[in-house]
Amino acid sequence: MMTETMKIYITWGVFYLVWYILNALGYKGEFKKAGVSEGKAFIPFVREMEVYKLCWNKKNIGVYWLLTAVLGIVMLIAGSMLKIQVIAWAGFVLVIASQVLQIMRCFHQSKAFGRTGGMTAALVLVNPIANFILGRSLSEYKGIVKA
Repeated sequence: MMTETMKIYITWGVFYLVWYILNALGYKGEFKKAGVSEGKAFIPFVREMEVYKLCWNKKNIGVYWLLTAVLGIVMLIAGSMLKIQVIAWAGFVLVIASQVLQIMRCFHQSKAFGRTGGMTAALVLVNPIANFILGRSLSEYKGIVKA
């Protein structure tokens, strides 16, 4: 007999699996349009770094995003476990900064595929579905567009 906790873990696991598959298939279509190896769509961090390269003019912005996200989570957890609020708050600020970079990337991504604010909102709120639409729609990759 399954416990309630196991049911919750299984539900979240299935949800994440569907989320991952939709994201990967959407990015696969986007990478095909942009002329990037489609296999990169199935490797999460490589995929994100590649999307940053495709849609943002700054060279290492993907690395900055990855560093702020990972370092922020590590500092937030470490500061909470050690009960050192300064470290936890610094980690929280870094996590927020990584989310701001993600939202800005969504804006640049929608512009790179010739879309407007509606697609940006969709990329922020329901990323896998919006990526699937971008990957399968008639929109073409226009390259890096100055915002």
